[in-house]
Amino acid sequence: MAQMMGTLVLPPFVAAAIVEHAKRRRNSAGYLVGSRSGNQITVTDYIPCTHESTSDVRTRAYAEELKERVALKKCYTPSITLVGWYAAATPEPGKERAFDLWCQAPGASFSKIRSHNQAVMLLGRMPTAADLSIRWEAYITSNMNDGDSLQCERMQQLTVCVEAETPSMNVLLAEMISKTLYNGSMPYPTNRITNLDRVAVEAESREAEFGRKDNSRNDAEPRPVEAALLNVQNKLHQAISHARAILVSGNKNKSERQNESAAVVENYEAILAEKSQQSSRDDFITESYKDALMIKYTAALLRRHVMEIERHGRQELKEKTQHGHGHGQNNTSSPRGPRKLGAFR
Repeated sequence: MAQMMGTLVLPPFVAAAIVEHAKRRRNSAGYLVGSRSGNQITVTDYIPCTHESTSDVRTRAYAEELKERVALKKCYTPSITLVGWYAAATPEPGKERAFDLWCQAPGASFSKIRSHNQAVMLLGRMPTAADLSIRWEAYITSNMNDGDSLQCERMQQLTVCVEAETPSMNVLLAEMISKTLYNGSMPYPTNRITNLDRVAVEAESREAEFGRKDNSRNDAEPRPVEAALLNVQNKLHQAISHARAILVSGNKNKSERQNESAAVVENYEAILAEKSQQSSRDDFITESYKDALMIKYTAALLRRHVMEIERHGRQELKEKTQHGHGHGQNNTSSPRGPRKLGAFR
């Protein structure tokens, strides 16, 4: 791995799974699946494989277990790459050194005999009585096996960024984090982003202050909440149009305002593209579902007609047989006997 890497992008579902695993077992460890690009390492998945002691990771049983889990993961995603490992636990008082050794132990899977091999180490420090927050740390490590012991050296610290792959999910996560930090109360707008919940609450409170309830309001008149949200939407479209106009103006001297406008337009177009892609996927799923229902309905109709044909065929054969016996004639129309109707199923 290159020395220029400075950021580790950790998806929310991976972070949540690691924390939940550590809460149930009091510790958790495993390996990180991902990719690297430029100065960024992006985690896409994880493989849990918790060790009890530092010596467990160097046993043959542990190596075989890890090999099986990696092979199972490759059945669904063949081109995965292990970029490092993770370890999450609560360090006991006075046992920081033992905690560090336990966290560094999975580096044995990346170590080579008398040769340094780099990998990412992600540490999750679980909450304690003194510190109720979860703290993430990430390092690029150099691992070497000298035959008797493992050497794990921290080469460079990385910035851990818990971030989703899509802009809309990041907006949703930011909203959840904001509400969590405000203990469930109504958070205030931050970073120039209007909080829609606050807009709706303020509009509803104004409606109550003026005493305009639903029973005394004209049905054709929009509610203050709807009007407030539409106002926010119009302002958003105006801001996007203004940002695009600044970019189209073609001023060669790029100012901070132009850079900000470019970022606004880029994020807006990314969200629109994601929304369009999601709509196309929803349409595809809906059409597939309708096609499946039509096939099932057609098969039921076909089965019904086949049963009718078989029933009439058996009735006709029975009538011909009875008619032949009544006139003393041979009930066979050919030397081979009566022809049987083959069931069409």
